[in-house]
Amino acid sequence: MKKLNQTQAIRAFCTECIVDTSVGGNGKPLTQITNCTAHDCPLYHHRPLDGDAKAVEKQKKIDAMSPEEFKAYQEKCDIAKERFNKLRSEGKLDG
Repeated sequence: MKKLNQTQAIRAFCTECIVDTSVGGNGKPLTQITNCTAHDCPLYHHRPLDGDAKAVEKQKKIDAMSPEEFKAYQEKCDIAKERFNKLRSEGKLDG
């Protein structure tokens, strides 16, 4: 059995737990995981989400930040953008 990284392991666990693979199941696996209702599960806040749900969750976290937390968040985003652009300009990233 292949060793999984953390993200892969969480996705595998959620898939095993909730995904209905029967004919006419409850939609795509990622949609089923996004709609999970096991709020008491220790992996609930770490489960993979579809694109729309990711955006909503991200905005909720940003809205809950204090001004100081938001400033630190913005600074980290700026650093990440600089690193990304540097790697891209050096040809170390596709795109």
